[in-house]
Amino acid sequence: MIQTPENEQTLENEQGFALTEIGFAAVIVALLIIGGVIAAYGLLNDVGRQNSLRQLNDLSNAVQKIYSTTAGDYGTGSLNGVVESFDRWPSNMDNGGGNYVHALKGPVNINGAGAFFEIAFSGLEDGDCADLSTQNGGGPTGSLDSIDINGSTVTLPVLPTVAASECSQGGSGNTIVWRYR
Repeated sequence: MIQTPENEQTLENEQGFALTEIGFAAVIVALLIIGGVIAAYGLLNDVGRQNSLRQLNDLSNAVQKIYSTTAGDYGTGSLNGVVESFDRWPSNMDNGGGNYVHALKGPVNINGAGAFFEIAFSGLEDGDCADLSTQNGGGPTGSLDSIDINGSTVTLPVLPTVAASECSQGGSGNTIVWRYR
């Protein structure tokens, strides 16, 4: 192309990127970053749920081992101190000072209930509550007697529709109590 005064000015105006092109590129980069953050959050949440199930299984096995000679007589009241004195709390649950938390960062309590013992996970978000409750205790189902979700005893196995309905406290307001023999 031969340079003439008319097209010389046009070439000068076309150097660099237009503001709209830069804007589109910024939007695409922002969407990619947001997508990555959402994907990472989902993966971390799944890991937290799996770790919580492992912790639940470890605790139920620990209590059953501690009480193996007196099975069927777990007494009443808190068993947290008993499990602590036998050094059976998973190390990743200790929040210091006798306070224990599950992998999703809510409080954990173990209580004797006569012929049963109960493990309660509190501070669960709706989705975490629904997912954990449908796993039926994460361990040997032969020793799992029942599950309470936010104070309501649900039939085993817990159906997804029941879990979704019962795990609806919003925020981190849900509690699951697994009752073992």
